[in-house]
Amino acid sequence: MSRTLRTIITTLVIIAIFAFLLRNLILNWAKIPFDKLQFNIPLIILSFGMLILHFFCYSKSWQVIMQALGVRISSSQSIWMIATTQVGKYIPGKIWYMVGRVYVGKKASMDGKILAISMVLETCLLIVTGSIIFFIATIITGD
Repeated sequence: MSRTLRTIITTLVIIAIFAFLLRNLILNWAKIPFDKLQFNIPLIILSFGMLILHFFCYSKSWQVIMQALGVRISSSQSIWMIATTQVGKYIPGKIWYMVGRVYVGKKASMDGKILAISMVLETCLLIVTGSIIFFIATIITGD
């Protein structure tokens, strides 16, 4: 495939992603109860801080998984690959971030099979850590 065609296809996919997200925002805008919204600025700042911490931990854990599978990647490469492919989670089908990660990884000369295995391990790690957090929260709250 020529480089120009790849660029056109990539651009169209990105436009389609944002068009889908914008369409959902427009369709659901009237359902937002603006009169009932209240913002706690310190909690918003804390949540963004936690989001950033989660993102860096997530990127680092994927980097460690890749290293365990024999592929050395830098922290910046891991952060870039995670950041560029996470948008695919919001497209219907729930597999597009995986497809995107394999595509971006292959462009960086990584083996597609190793990338797929790393994402299966990543998903297992998310399930285990989510379960641990669930049980801890259940114990703390008593519900």
